[in-house]
Amino acid sequence: MTMPPEASAAAAQRRRVRAYYQATQPLYTALWSPSAVHYGLWEVGTRTHSESILNLDRHAAEHLALPPGARVLDAGCGVGGTSRLLASRYGLRVVGATLSPRQVRGAARRARQLAPPTRPQFLLADFASTPFADATFDGIVAIESFCHAERRLEVLAEAHRLLHRGGRLVVADGFRSDDRHLATDPRYRALCHGMALPDLAGAAEFIAALGAVGFRVERDVDLTPAILPSAHRIATLSRIGVRVCRALRLPRAWLAHGEAGLAQLPLFREGLLSYRVVVAVKTRRDGVSARALQHASNGTPQMTRQASGSRHPSEAAG
Repeated sequence: MTMPPEASAAAAQRRRVRAYYQATQPLYTALWSPSAVHYGLWEVGTRTHSESILNLDRHAAEHLALPPGARVLDAGCGVGGTSRLLASRYGLRVVGATLSPRQVRGAARRARQLAPPTRPQFLLADFASTPFADATFDGIVAIESFCHAERRLEVLAEAHRLLHRGGRLVVADGFRSDDRHLATDPRYRALCHGMALPDLAGAAEFIAALGAVGFRVERDVDLTPAILPSAHRIATLSRIGVRVCRALRLPRAWLAHGEAGLAQLPLFREGLLSYRVVVAVKTRRDGVSARALQHASNGTPQMTRQASGSRHPSEAAG
């Protein structure tokens, strides 16, 4: 049986993301953070890189605004740093999902320090199609994982299905500026190539798609200035890493990852990309129909995927 082209592309993208994190997680752990693969948030008074990493996790938790005992899905959980903070500091019952077996093992190992009542659970799963029943969760957090999705409307529809009415979705991620066409920009191609991105969503497109599938957008905050110190740090590490990879002929995935790290800084500085936290609330109890998805696709054509010209394996699950 032949798979439809859209399904085939989504399956290929899942393989790229899995391969990317399997290859690059050791780099993230050794050079970035043992608990996170996301940008740091440099608020007033922030003094260290590790503090900036925790700031973003705390920011997400505060936007979830859930009481102890609430159930949360960490969609694209990476090595579980956000999950552990949500569980240990906020008393939430957390399940983390990632496509990378290496990340699942690392997340579970690090979570052993927590007692069973607050210990997060981690599973190998695609957050576009999870094994959970309808209305399982009170909140969903997705830190730098939505960017990897090939079929974005289906991801949002799945998030809608998993939340009960009034449930909260918090997305922290990079977005394209809506008035820019980046497909031919070599820096953008390097970013997508090296980080397993099919393309980034446009900010306005994303907001429109949330409304189309049954969410009410509560907040859309541009945090680009606050992540720029992290972007500079990534570029500095990447500059060294690219030289080492070329000199020692290290794995190509590492070289592509380093080239992506060099590319992201000017894209943010020039306003071609923005880093945003979007908070949305489920307002409809019913699931999203095929008609609604089709309507959303017609209204926001880029949400399926803009042809970026990059089809190479690579990404970061928050």
